[in-house]
This record gives sequence, C-alpha cells and structure tokens, in this order.
Amino acid sequence: MLALLALLVLCALITALELPGLASRRHKGEQLTFGVLLALGFGTGLALVLRWPVPNPTQVLEAIFGPVAALAGMR
Repeated sequence: MLALLALLVLCALITALELPGLASRRHKGEQLTFGVLLALGFGTGLALVLRWPVPNPTQVLEAIFGPVAALAGMR
C-alpha cells in the first residue's frame, strides 16, 4: 500500500512541476503528449505495484509485426 501511495505522490509531483510550464506556453500537442506518457507510466507503475503481469515490449512488437513479416515472406 505504501508503494501505491508513493506512486500517486510522485505522479502528482511530476504533474505539479511540469504542467504549469506547459500551460503557460499553450502547446496543446505537448500537453497531450505529456498526459499520455504520464498515464502510460502510471499504468505500468500501478501494474508493477499490484504485481500484475506486465508484457515485455518486445513481445508486443512481435505480436504486431509477426503477421506482417509472414505476409511479406520474411518468416
């Protein structure tokens, strides 16, 4: 439970430090990118804290590009 609280505090701290600078420049694309990457990082951290299985990024890429490679005759 302490790790979950630490994860929440760290995400709040990162948001508090970075968001005012992004908001003052009014860069919507940077704000969206920041939000998406923070959400992905939070989700991964949450999965690790709760001891859920986290897929290896290589396995995800193989699942995406494996069928494409098979169609192209590369496998």
